[in-house]
Amino acid sequence: MASFTNGETRLVYARYRNALPSAPLYYLEDDTVTNEVRAFARQQLICVVPGCPSEGLTAAHRHNKRDGFVHRGTNVTAGHAAESVNHLQGKAAVMAWLARVHPELDARTEVSLAGRERVADVLVTFRDGQRVAIEVQYAAMKVGEWEERHHSYARMGIVDVWLFGHTGHQMNVRDGAVYPNDVQRKVMETGAPLLWVNPDLDMIATATELEAAIRPPMLGVGYAVRFTDSHGQRPFTVPAWRGPADLAIDSFNAARLTPQGVSSPLLQALAQARIDLDALNAARERVVAEVQARQEADRLKDAQRRAADALRANYENAVQNGERQKTTDAAIASQQGLRDSLTAQQEAIDARDARERVALEASAATRLSFAHDQIAAAFGEVPEFLRVHLEPHSLAMCTYWQWETYRRVIHQAVGASFTVYDAYGHAKTVIGSGKPTGNAVRTWLQALTRMGMLATSDNTRFAVVRPVPATVEVPTGRSAAPEVQRCTECRQPLDPPFTREGSGRHSGCGPSLFARDELVPLPRASAPTSARLGKVKTCKACANPLTGTETDGFHDGCQPWRAKAARWGQQ
Repeated sequence: MASFTNGETRLVYARYRNALPSAPLYYLEDDTVTNEVRAFARQQLICVVPGCPSEGLTAAHRHNKRDGFVHRGTNVTAGHAAESVNHLQGKAAVMAWLARVHPELDARTEVSLAGRERVADVLVTFRDGQRVAIEVQYAAMKVGEWEERHHSYARMGIVDVWLFGHTGHQMNVRDGAVYPNDVQRKVMETGAPLLWVNPDLDMIATATELEAAIRPPMLGVGYAVRFTDSHGQRPFTVPAWRGPADLAIDSFNAARLTPQGVSSPLLQALAQARIDLDALNAARERVVAEVQARQEADRLKDAQRRAADALRANYENAVQNGERQKTTDAAIASQQGLRDSLTAQQEAIDARDARERVALEASAATRLSFAHDQIAAAFGEVPEFLRVHLEPHSLAMCTYWQWETYRRVIHQAVGASFTVYDAYGHAKTVIGSGKPTGNAVRTWLQALTRMGMLATSDNTRFAVVRPVPATVEVPTGRSAAPEVQRCTECRQPLDPPFTREGSGRHSGCGPSLFARDELVPLPRASAPTSARLGKVKTCKACANPLTGTETDGFHDGCQPWRAKAARWGQQ
């Protein structure tokens, strides 16, 4: 961190004499200055600052500091503001990086946009027309100014990437830690990585912090939580989302530019660590919640028993004293109080479950965003075989679990085989409400079979025929719009991929997506299963498959005490 945030400013870029303003600059590598380099600098190079009154340069070798250019002449000092020099060299570093790793992209500096509404430091245009603006920011900036520029780029359909300066206003280091300023916290709130650039070292850095998984709480005798996930309290290095933070430094050459922004193995590893930590914490919170629910159920059961004993004793005393009616009224009131207490307890449990669902959906959204970046890197866009919409889940969530299953199970050598239960074993790891059913996974595999990617004879074991489907060219000629077909049940337009052929209705509007002879049910506990998954456990109440996180053999909602509580509340 100390070398990256060093406030020393060195001239490491220079312009070629008589070259066009848009021509590439010369970069001086450290510890390379020789007499030949000095002579070359005096003859061929000038100051990187446009309009410098003393533009002549020579090269200087330093034993304890970085090599750099210096102005020639005994009465000449640098005279340039460090902030301006750093900004110019930051743009030069970005242009040199793009020329090295993305020669196919069109990259230009100081580009005016929308009638000079905005001037981008570096504007990059991809072959498909998508644009990314890279802003090198050393000067101080207010939050309102950043928001105006950010929204301006958004209105023009341009993704903005911010590289903050390694020194000055944009690098606040105290006691060995980096403290993001207000503008940098706004950047983190958008979900983009917080990045700094050091043109002297030709390196970039991002903010990180250490977070550990939750510790098990003590819930009383007989209810101690013990996690068996083997993670212990090993901390995860994740992207910073608050402050203070540490710096993870990487070479510019390791980074790549996508239409969504800057990416690198380091940034991807940090994002994956955030996903893994969220998933681990969500799983541990579910375990704690289940133990707390059992503890609360035992407490309610004990309270009901004590209340019933008290009512019985009071009633017997009242009969003996000739006050039967008074005892009956008191019993009714006490029973109503118990009902109210039980209702309040159930509402508290429902509220807790709702909070857990929100947390799970937030974690699932983070996974979905990361999966979309992986799909974009692999295919450029979401291919058809990852857009098989199976209700009741959203298309985005279907794409997520289909991508996870595809890259873990299907993307193998031609001829490799697997079972539907192998695929379901990976698809069901999706957290949140997007977890698919076994029949949904089977339906998707059948769709891939129709696309020619897989082959099967029994809809249970599949073989890989073509890991990636052949590209289908889309006709460019115009044709008449087809007649809109509507569902016979809800009268909404039908979407062919989600409609059973010949049924005239949506899959969700009819009794079943398939005919009876086409539907192959998932195995019960006694049925043979894949060797990889082992024996499928089923719920003791409803006999449907368990997800693997239950600890008492029941689905959440199938426990016997919940049924008793529901009957008690209806009395």
